[in-house]
Amino acid sequence: MSNIKALGRIIHRLSRLVNSVGIGIIVAMMLLTTADVFLRYLFNRPILGTVELTEFMMLLVVSLGIAYTQFNKGHIFVELITSRFSPKAQAVIESIGYFFCLVIYLLIVWQAVVQAQVEWFHGIKSGALEIPKYPFYLLFAFGCTLLSLVFLVDLFESLSRAVRK
Repeated sequence: MSNIKALGRIIHRLSRLVNSVGIGIIVAMMLLTTADVFLRYLFNRPILGTVELTEFMMLLVVSLGIAYTQFNKGHIFVELITSRFSPKAQAVIESIGYFFCLVIYLLIVWQAVVQAQVEWFHGIKSGALEIPKYPFYLLFAFGCTLLSLVFLVDLFESLSRAVRK
């Protein structure tokens, strides 16, 4: 169990760092949008590709912040029925949920990496700015991998509660 706690501490630090990068991207997105609005209305000269950059930034914000949110249990968790069960049954149900989440996000990681390879091989770029798309798929896969690791730690913790009680 101490290995799981050590892994949890490492993942928590990494997810907090990655979340901080996401916060920085939110600030950049806010400044870009503000500058675009001012330039559009004051000088009739919007910034080319603002919508495109904002789309990429939103993807990064979500994928880089999702693991930290899960680590802090900030996602919606409905306990209407399960709260009436015993603590052991709750831990078993949580374990099943974390297992399915882990499997689903590992599939998402796999498909994001496959898509990044396809985008890289074919040289697919974005619309107006012609930014290569594959790095964004890889960063999305990284964020989902980090989330998968958080689910793995949560799975082991809930399994230990289920066995312990």
